[in-house]
Amino acid sequence: ISLTVALLFACQRHSKKTDMAVNEKCKVYNNSAMSLFTKEGMDSGKAAKVLHLLNMAIACDPNYYGAYYNKLAVLESRRRYLEALPVIEKMAIISKHDPITMLMKADLLKTLHRANQAENVLHAAYVESTEKTKRFPDSIELKAQQIYFSAFIKGKVQAKDRIDSLIKAYPNNGKLTVFADRIEEE
Repeated sequence: ISLTVALLFACQRHSKKTDMAVNEKCKVYNNSAMSLFTKEGMDSGKAAKVLHLLNMAIACDPNYYGAYYNKLAVLESRRRYLEALPVIEKMAIISKHDPITMLMKADLLKTLHRANQAENVLHAAYVESTEKTKRFPDSIELKAQQIYFSAFIKGKVQAKDRIDSLIKAYPNNGKLTVFADRIEEE
């Protein structure tokens, strides 16, 4: 399982939590867009239609995280990274700077060759994940996130040792190996 898949699931979970109060009309726009997006072939005309539908979903509810997430995916699939930046900024605000959203933001900034900004985002994500881990000390996923972000702050070797210890304690948790793999890739 790749980190991208793990992030997708994490964002979908986050999206489901934050999108529960979204108006059905907004969801229809979003779902129509994604139905069109997932069909084979994505020429610029089709991308424009998908983005139009997603913009309608966002106009319908400016805090619809799932619609922003999908818009980000479409823009990134079209390599329209500069246009994606304000989308991820809004996602960060809606999610209250959720660490997974911040990781996506850092990845986008790296793609735009803005390494210093990406590093600042990762540091902020580390601080946020550390605070969340303190509030929910039994959450293995939060511990793994915090360890992952620590790789950028405290060093890869220490983070790898900590994640390996967590994997030994919870050998059946596949998400932990995803974080371990990502630490090695960085």
